[in-house]
Amino acid sequence: MMKQTLLLGAGLVVALGASAQSGREFPIRKMRSNLQQDPGVAVPYRPDRAVIWSDDFSNASTWTAGIVAGSDNDNWVVGTNGPSGPFAIPNIASTSAANGFALYDSDLFCGGNQNAFLAMASPIDLSAYPGAVLQFEQYFRAYYGECYVDVSVDGFNWTEFQVNADVAVNTSTTNPELYSLDITSAVANQANVWIRFRYYSSNTVHGQNAGCDYAWMVDDVSVIELEPYDLVLNYGVISHTGTGEEYGRVPTNQLNSDMELGAQVKNFGSLDQTGLAVQIVITDAASTTVLDQSFDLGDLAPGALADLDELVPLSGLTPGIYDVVFTVSSNESGGDANPTDNTITRQFAVDDDEYALDGIDVYDSNELSSMGSTSFEGAADGLEILVYYELRQAATVYGVSAELANGSEANSAVIVSIFDTTQVINDNLNSPIAQSDVVNVTTANIAAGRVVGLFVPPVDLPAGGYYASVRLLSAANEYDIFVLDDVTVPQPGNASLIYDPVDQTVFGNGNASAVRLQLNPTVGIQEQPELTGVSMFPNPTNGILRFNTTQSGNHAITVIDVVGNQVMTDRLNGNGTIDLSGLARGVYMVRVDHANGSMVQRVTLD
Repeated sequence: MMKQTLLLGAGLVVALGASAQSGREFPIRKMRSNLQQDPGVAVPYRPDRAVIWSDDFSNASTWTAGIVAGSDNDNWVVGTNGPSGPFAIPNIASTSAANGFALYDSDLFCGGNQNAFLAMASPIDLSAYPGAVLQFEQYFRAYYGECYVDVSVDGFNWTEFQVNADVAVNTSTTNPELYSLDITSAVANQANVWIRFRYYSSNTVHGQNAGCDYAWMVDDVSVIELEPYDLVLNYGVISHTGTGEEYGRVPTNQLNSDMELGAQVKNFGSLDQTGLAVQIVITDAASTTVLDQSFDLGDLAPGALADLDELVPLSGLTPGIYDVVFTVSSNESGGDANPTDNTITRQFAVDDDEYALDGIDVYDSNELSSMGSTSFEGAADGLEILVYYELRQAATVYGVSAELANGSEANSAVIVSIFDTTQVINDNLNSPIAQSDVVNVTTANIAAGRVVGLFVPPVDLPAGGYYASVRLLSAANEYDIFVLDDVTVPQPGNASLIYDPVDQTVFGNGNASAVRLQLNPTVGIQEQPELTGVSMFPNPTNGILRFNTTQSGNHAITVIDVVGNQVMTDRLNGNGTIDLSGLARGVYMVRVDHANGSMVQRVTLD
């Protein structure tokens, strides 16, 4: 339930985040593959409720396929064959998929105006029911197509309900996902009710690539009774930026003093809910409560929504993982038909080493996909994945890392960069603020599941907004490489972007690609080759440290004290000396970064 309800908040999150980055609406690039998609699990939904009607598509004659006037003659089909278009997705893994399911294969038809429906051949009688819920299992992958459930009480006039509007472009529902839709407003106490599933896509609305929009599969449809009292917490939001991005890891000095806390509640029952309240509790790793606050939302009519969006002071957070629990209640909670969907748990981390939009290894569970060198036609070399980072305070960035997905191979390579937001908005990725050399992906990187590119020297960024980027190089798909995409939490459309080297255009992603800012000066020591041919002496020293090297080119020197503070930087091209005499006596770590690798030596200053 957590994944489904969180995604319902995507519209709010996008609206909140738009101003943080730019006014540009980035186009979307269609993806050829999506690795590591969570398969999902179908579970019975409220089995104590009366099932009024059901159908498992084992008999195609109980349904009628058709098209809305003016659209192309591309129809739904009922059977056991799955999608077969150029961007085919797997068959639905529904409970009764073996005996048939409904399919609209948009990619198979590919192009034109698609507006096709699959309707009940005969109506059902709901005259004895003041409320009803349509429930079905589905598998849908999104591009630009739109999914609707239409309801009629006369067979001619239809009330439409859009579903799956929350599924981000180039992502999909779980396979299968159990979807529940309150249709009470259209069918209460009606003797003749028709229901149909409708898929819509039009070139005139969505542009030249629309009408090739993956596929929608539906199975195991039922109509069940609506309970008197049932609250559903659709989503919970916690954003340190106050503009909708939900970062998985945030450094202490980049946290704002106020956190944006948001939630949405739906009355999924047939009667009014009174005295609504959302309680938000934040605890640290030691289960110590750092916030416990309730927000009153008043009363809520059947089928209505209530939204919470508050800036709440939250300071003094120290490194570690925090749990956030959102709980909705009302005066009628004692009679709630399903209290399990009244609570959502989220996590975030305070991490002074990494700044990450993704929540991999932070969230209790992740829904992951990936993108890489086979995801887009012609983008085997030069595909660039970008993630937005907002700096409240100036920061020194030592590198950018990428979490690698299954299918990545040693001998692939990456180049990492930092761009100003204005450059990205203008599709200009030719003048980065900082850029690494080419970093070869090794067997050790594959085993660790990550690769790090270093900036030599490290880059000092003033407060503002930036994009961290990783460029993927696969030698024309000889050595493929893929980066994880965390789709657990919906993000603003510009939070993650893709630069396609074929179109030379930046496209929207809308997920949390696992491309991270590295803020610890020791980052990359294990990931990068050990730098050889460098020596520093004497050690201990009274201040003057002699530096000898057999490596040509620039060497970036960083001196770090015992608590991790950067206290000195220098740059040498060949042999030279480093003067530590201005520092206090003690032990220091001297890091050397070079295009061929990195090294660290402990030095004692007497």
